[in-house]
Amino acid sequence: AYDRFDEVARAAMVSQLGREARQAQLPGRIELSRRSLANLAPDLADEALDRANRLALVLVSSSGLQMYRALGRTVEEAAEDAVWAIRTAVQREGRQR
Repeated sequence: AYDRFDEVARAAMVSQLGREARQAQLPGRIELSRRSLANLAPDLADEALDRANRLALVLVSSSGLQMYRALGRTVEEAAEDAVWAIRTAVQREGRQR
């Protein structure tokens, strides 16, 4: 979604008001992501699920996307890498259980 914003919208997102809005939405975003992962990997224990969720949230963040751009990668490549990393982490955690 971040990639679709124009420069004005991106500037607004990094403003104090934008940071406050993101902070207010963060608990819901964390829970939605956690539920999605729990549906994909129902065998993960709570601690492993929380760890995978934190990783997923970092990988799909706008700052993560900015790093991918700095590395010369596309949004699609960033998404593919994020899915790979999350899938790998979830599978690893599942095997350790």
